[in-house]
Amino acid sequence: MNHPETFVENSAEFVGALKGRTTLISGACLDVFGNRFFRDLVRHSARIDRYARGTGSVLAKAVAGRHVRFATIDSDCCLDYEVGTNRIVVNREFFDQIGARLLDDIALSGFVRSVDARRFVRVAIRSAVRMVIGHELFHPAQGAPTIDVVRAAARSLGWNEFAKFDVDADVRAALVEAVLSCGEYGPVSYGKILHHFEDALAFQLRYCVPIFGCPESKPHKRSRAAALTLQLGRVVELNRKKGGVSQTEFKSVTMPLYVKFDEAYSELGVMGLDPLVYLGSFQFDKNELRPFFEQLDKGNVESLVMQAIELNTRIGLSNL
Repeated sequence: MNHPETFVENSAEFVGALKGRTTLISGACLDVFGNRFFRDLVRHSARIDRYARGTGSVLAKAVAGRHVRFATIDSDCCLDYEVGTNRIVVNREFFDQIGARLLDDIALSGFVRSVDARRFVRVAIRSAVRMVIGHELFHPAQGAPTIDVVRAAARSLGWNEFAKFDVDADVRAALVEAVLSCGEYGPVSYGKILHHFEDALAFQLRYCVPIFGCPESKPHKRSRAAALTLQLGRVVELNRKKGGVSQTEFKSVTMPLYVKFDEAYSELGVMGLDPLVYLGSFQFDKNELRPFFEQLDKGNVESLVMQAIELNTRIGLSNL
């Protein structure tokens, strides 16, 4: 990370020292996180397969013999395969935007020492690296290896249909992050991984969704973000229950959801993507969902979780 001067002793001064910088974390540090992630995918692919629906083998194959470099890419691609090399280039602009949001959180966090703020940033950026790259690496396995193919699929299928691919990749990336994070603290279990999965989904909603946005004019983005939110609500409910988490419960709440709204945003339908199953529908009064979307745009996870639990109860998702 681009550390401020050594005399900076508290988080307020830490934030002040970094506010004027164009990047919060150095390219070299991002490269280290990325290449460690590639190594961990290969090393722990069997464990990831067990808890993340076979995702470990897919991603390990995608990164075998490759290394990663972060750079500014003159396109809207997040990730690109460098022709003639074994290098994958990742667009660092997105991570700088996450860094800016992290600084705002640090300013409100109450950290006393800058070393604690630095640790918070490093762990958060590492999570971002693993989830963003993990998401993008899974698209080829879905049949969409390049941005041109993605656009062609969206034209023919529609963005609402292609949003299902994104939700599936979001959830898989969050599960991979959960498995790897859990493994760093000792033996893994369904219950322990589920707590890390909660953190990963919350991270996506707090830092990633507000950057991409989910305006009313782009219902596929709203569907994607709403699906992640309802899924987080289910995970939080199960994590708060007393007793252990069974394999059946784990598979149920880690099943990716897809949410579809009608044009007036007065009714929604929910389906599971793996297995493909209809889960229910619910009608709302006009503008009843407006506060929900306002919190989505802000990345206010605490408020979103409470609203998601309420919505899940009304739809019937809490009983699955």
